[in-house]
Amino acid sequence: MHWSVADERRDEARSAETSRRTEGAGEAVGVEMPAAVATVMQVLRERFPHLDVVHKEDEWVEARVAPDELPTVARFLRDDARLQFNFLSSIAAVDYVEKGFEVVYHLLSLPEGRRKLILKVTPAGDRDNPEVPTVTDIWPTANWHEREAWDLMGIRFTGHPDLRRILLREDWVGHPLRKDYQDRRPVRERQ
Repeated sequence: MHWSVADERRDEARSAETSRRTEGAGEAVGVEMPAAVATVMQVLRERFPHLDVVHKEDEWVEARVAPDELPTVARFLRDDARLQFNFLSSIAAVDYVEKGFEVVYHLLSLPEGRRKLILKVTPAGDRDNPEVPTVTDIWPTANWHEREAWDLMGIRFTGHPDLRRILLREDWVGHPLRKDYQDRRPVRERQ
């Protein structure tokens, strides 16, 4: 096979164009953006131009949202006819210790062929009292997910209709999935 300087320049130009497109649009570099992903990104950027919206691998779109904006953004994601993110599949709380907590919402649009979106929210408040508004009125499945994040990580979901422990006893002290949690119970002998 003969390789010419013209071929090399053409490949460099394609590579540079791909880099400009992917890096400038907040996409995963080197990953082809499916039309469904482009639609989600475009709609989100039109309605919320200040949000950090990026394309991740495996057709996920990720958006960072401020806690005070979460209810507005969540309702829009569910109700907008172009998006229809009608299913909250999970809520996870992450403890980065020095950087604080992050709450991660995994959303699916079932009517639109299972489009996927991740919302990331850094809770308001300090380490002793992290708070995020509830989304139980938008996605009822959030009820148990938020209770679990409260129980195990201590994230308070303001406005939640029944924020109490779901996995641990009511008299449990602390939130055991925090990285700084220390179990103060006496060590039990194995039998």
